[in-house]
Amino acid sequence: MCLEADRARSDVVRLCGERYPSGDDMYPTYVLVTVAGAIGACVAGVAVGVRRRSRSKPAR
Repeated sequence: MCLEADRARSDVVRLCGERYPSGDDMYPTYVLVTVAGAIGACVAGVAVGVRRRSRSKPAR
């Protein structure tokens, strides 16, 4: 088994050839976080709108 160690921190090791998530590797993560945030904002907006509408209806 081949391991690579960080020169500055010898306690940090990884398998040879493996890369840390950075740069282009993080692109799918950024997309998922952005989409999840947009969906969350839409759901929150709808919930606030429904709540306001239900409060503004006159009582019969």
